[in-house]
Amino acid sequence: MSVGLTKILSDGLVCRSGCLLLKNLYEANKRHVRKEHFEDLTGYETFVNGFVVNDFCGDNYLRNSLLFINAVSELVNKSYSHIPTEIVLSKSDRSYHFTMHTLRVAETPYLANDLESYTEPTMVVRLIAN
Repeated sequence: MSVGLTKILSDGLVCRSGCLLLKNLYEANKRHVRKEHFEDLTGYETFVNGFVVNDFCGDNYLRNSLLFINAVSELVNKSYSHIPTEIVLSKSDRSYHFTMHTLRVAETPYLANDLESYTEPTMVVRLIAN
């Protein structure tokens, strides 16, 4: 995995006010991004945890994305296995976009159930709570 993606993971995860966040990205955004600015907690989580993978690695974007997803999955399973989590990787013409959020029954899902309806390739990893 690239140095840039490894740096994002270096601080691990943090749970703040019911939101599971990549701590590195949370710390970078906490002064100017507040959950009150979003319709729900899922919107807040996907914004804070979202980034373009290409910005953090020089090449092999898909490989780096998959390695990052695997590492995030391990972190969630190690410390937050009680929180159902969805990891989303989507691809546009030139870039890969990563985000993750807690699965909440009371909120509108981040993605439609029919992944075939998306024009961009999308991969979803659901980590079911233990």
